[in-house]
Amino acid sequence: GGSNGVLYFLTPDWQKIFDPIVWYRAAEQSFFSLNICLGCITMYSSYNRFDNNVYKDSMIISVMDTMTSILAGCVVFAVLGSMAHQNNTEISNFVNLQGEELAFIVYPRVFSSLKILPNLWSALFFLMLYVLGLGSSICQVETVLTCVREEFSNLQERKYLIAFVACILYTIGGFSLTNNVGKQVLKILNNYGVGSALFLFGVLQMIGIMWIYGSSKFFADLQFMSGKTVGTFWKITWTFICPIVLIIIFVCGTYMEAFSEKEMNVNAILGWSFAAFALLPIPFWAIVVLLKNPGTLRERMKQAITPTNDWGPSDPHHFQKWKNEIMLKNDGSFLIVYFILLFLIGRPIYYFEISFGQFSGKGPIKAWKSVPILKGIGFAQMLSVSYVIIFYNYIMALTLYYLFLSFQSPLPWSLPSKEWTSSCYLNNTSNVTCEKPLSQEFFENSVLYSSTWFNWRLAGCLTLSWLIVYLSIIKSVTSLGKIAYFTAIYPYLVLFALLIISLMQEGGSNGVLYFITPDWQKILDPIVWYRAVEQSFFSLNICFGCAMMYSSYNRFDNNVYRDSIIISVMDTMTSILAGCVVFAVLGSMAHQNNTEISQFASLQGEELAFVVYTRVFSSLKILPNLWSSLFFLMLYVLGLGSSVSQVETVLTCIRDEFTNLQERKYLIALVACILYNIGGFTLTNNYGRQVLKILNNYGVGSAAFLYGVLQMIGIMWIYGYERFSADLQFMSGKSVGIFWKVTWTFICPIVLIIIFVWGTYDEAKSAKELNIIAVLGWAFAAFALSQIPFWAIVVLFKNRGTIKERLKQAFTPECDWGPADPHHFQKWQNDKKIRSE
Repeated sequence: GGSNGVLYFLTPDWQKIFDPIVWYRAAEQSFFSLNICLGCITMYSSYNRFDNNVYKDSMIISVMDTMTSILAGCVVFAVLGSMAHQNNTEISNFVNLQGEELAFIVYPRVFSSLKILPNLWSALFFLMLYVLGLGSSICQVETVLTCVREEFSNLQERKYLIAFVACILYTIGGFSLTNNVGKQVLKILNNYGVGSALFLFGVLQMIGIMWIYGSSKFFADLQFMSGKTVGTFWKITWTFICPIVLIIIFVCGTYMEAFSEKEMNVNAILGWSFAAFALLPIPFWAIVVLLKNPGTLRERMKQAITPTNDWGPSDPHHFQKWKNEIMLKNDGSFLIVYFILLFLIGRPIYYFEISFGQFSGKGPIKAWKSVPILKGIGFAQMLSVSYVIIFYNYIMALTLYYLFLSFQSPLPWSLPSKEWTSSCYLNNTSNVTCEKPLSQEFFENSVLYSSTWFNWRLAGCLTLSWLIVYLSIIKSVTSLGKIAYFTAIYPYLVLFALLIISLMQEGGSNGVLYFITPDWQKILDPIVWYRAVEQSFFSLNICFGCAMMYSSYNRFDNNVYRDSIIISVMDTMTSILAGCVVFAVLGSMAHQNNTEISQFASLQGEELAFVVYTRVFSSLKILPNLWSSLFFLMLYVLGLGSSVSQVETVLTCIRDEFTNLQERKYLIALVACILYNIGGFTLTNNYGRQVLKILNNYGVGSAAFLYGVLQMIGIMWIYGYERFSADLQFMSGKSVGIFWKVTWTFICPIVLIIIFVWGTYDEAKSAKELNIIAVLGWAFAAFALSQIPFWAIVVLFKNRGTIKERLKQAFTPECDWGPADPHHFQKWQNDKKIRSE
């Protein structure tokens, strides 16, 4: 009958598949079989090497455990089959034997029936059973002892005494089973005090780690430990399947078990009491943690669900590497968004603007003869560029000032001074400790701040900078190309040198990894998208008319597509290189200050150049003055090119609009430089940073979004995409691809509108109150944007006829619209006639 018993074991009864009690007992069996949800596995694995292959271990142990369970089951049911055969009854009559009855009734039955050495087989079996139990018992006791030693660290040196006391107490507790009611006590502890509680432990483990600590954090931790990503199967089972299935089985199984009992007996009451007592520490210690935390109830709750500072790998080496890994996952999200928007917004608009400017051969105002009612875009861009010119040359003045300071030895920001340090103090009467980097103290308290309110040093540098800009302008745009080789190569040489120097310092590589590693949660932050669009505007100089102005000087048949691709790619590479340099320095600063990179990542704009980079030069031991002067010379050369471009845009608009001033371009340039210089004096005082914020954040950034949208709508929808693509085909001899049609006509205007509305709303929502800077900033932006409706009204009034006729004229290209060169203009007119026929 032994084989019948094995077949009984392996043959399923499909009706019982849907019995909740079967699932409940199977779950309990897996808990005890693998020793899970009791903390034993966590305790044992804590002794592993940090890089031990836990996946391999879990697979081997779980498979071996399953095979052992099947083997033991076959043995048990083979004996049960034999007993049923000898008693001439069904196997099901013996199946209700379970637990200790299987070992001490079924197996002895086998040994007593053996004719050869029954005593030996019995001794071997019970020795095996004891050895197996000994391993499990030691594991369980060690779990308790580990918890005691970790919670009470002062007992670490008395581990043998603690183990001895624990064993004595457990022995005394075990005496409760060595009496006539021992079976009932065993049932109370096994069925209720342990089994039911394990379900809740399993659920709370999954919820605590996957939902509160965060599944993404945990998966990142495992990847850091093993060097391998966590598979999708484990992500789904840990996050969803395990807690949901455990809850369903526990609820259904408990309900069915309670429903099957006619009345609540004393065993069940005592059993649930033991389970409740075991579960009670969970809410108890949650309350203790909340009471210990400082602050308001909300702050206490936040601290209670946030990992403590010492959470992480216990080994100091791995802990530091893990902390660095966490610090690195923060800022690459901006880089990803920037690349996306550069592809969808930056490059298409740049290609559009240089194509538009080259075809028309006109500046940002005259080019709108294509759509006269939008002539005001050119004037609005001229005002916005004027805002940029004012604060841009102020930053150039700062660059000149630092260039002059670079010739002082030692560098003035490398040593603390009573005149400008406010966060430095003596440490042990010999060392000076500063809460802020010295370069930041020097920039804020010495360079920007003046005891006389007006900073004459910066005013002098500003005037000198404008003199250099004026001398560059009178050489004209076309002759500036002679120094292009120097201005194009020199910055890259300096940036690469700075990158190497920064990476050689401790923490530099962490900063670069921080820069390129994304924080996926920030991808959906509207402010990140808003700032990325602004960055693409300033980086490529688009939506301000500058690219259009410069391209108007190109040959009519110049390959604008090639130019747009080369320049946009080089601009992206330059941005990445500059970003790597900046964050390498930030990583070094964070390492030296023993803090996170995010503490310095908030530095932006002018602070990056005059706080971060200067920090590098002061830490150099070899030629710090030379490196500082080379860097600020590079910065000024780059700024000079952009400044000349911006001023030339304004001058081109003036000369195009007022043709009688064409012969007085040097005089106009001189007057413009003087006026901008005077305007720049508003920044050379103690409130200069606020003025800079007004002009930069509001007066320029927000308006550029609307210029981009109106440009696309004006040309693609009013002038007409088909007409514009035909013009480009006439100019280049090549048809325009479908990608540009889709991006110019739909993607650019729609995406810009969404990001502008989304970002502005989110920024306004996050602001607690509307401050004076925001009010003045929006006033500057409104003044620039008001030029669009103002000049639209002027155009309508200048036109003749009825309102309908005036509107039609305002939306129709003027008769002299087209290529500026007469020869190309005539060929273009002929081409239009041929196409219309």
